[in-house]
Amino acid sequence: MQTEEPSVLAVLVTRNGAAWLPRTLRSLARQTHPRLGVLAIDNASTDGSATLLERALGSRRVIRLEENLGFAGSIRRVLEVPAVRDVDFLLLLHDDVALAPQAVARLVEEAGRVQGAGVVGPKVVDWEGRVLLEVGFSIDRFGYPHSPLEEEEIDQGQYDTPREVLFVSSAAMLISASLSSHACTAGPEPSRRLAGCARS
Repeated sequence: MQTEEPSVLAVLVTRNGAAWLPRTLRSLARQTHPRLGVLAIDNASTDGSATLLERALGSRRVIRLEENLGFAGSIRRVLEVPAVRDVDFLLLLHDDVALAPQAVARLVEEAGRVQGAGVVGPKVVDWEGRVLLEVGFSIDRFGYPHSPLEEEEIDQGQYDTPREVLFVSSAAMLISASLSSHACTAGPEPSRRLAGCARS
């Protein structure tokens, strides 16, 4: 039985995100989860993103790519880092995401509460925290992705209760390490292989 808090490695994928990276990094620094590390991977940015990341995190925690591999390619590259195998969860993040202070702790808590939850995602709101952008997706009877959100729907806590969904946004996605080592290296499009395991 695990007695200490699970370890989480936040993987921050960047591409010309210098305008919003300071806010993203501040939000990571304010997380209440006690065992959180950060690894950034920059996709050949031309706006100084990689330098900004190295100043904030140190050069050993920043991977500079010579070309833009995209989000999936970046994650595949990160999975080659030996330290990734030692964590309990990976938290995949876009470079324009600012997490609430308890976001990581709540995601980890939910992942532990729901047996078999390989992927957990938060609700996603706009920068002002008012308009809901994503709360997970299911599919309709014709097999098309379906979101319960109305256009410009205001967040009033109506989606605060965790629920099972088909897939969550890659903007912020907590993945169990066992799932990532099994699924993310299995094919050319790892994000598609994770879809059936999502809970939000």
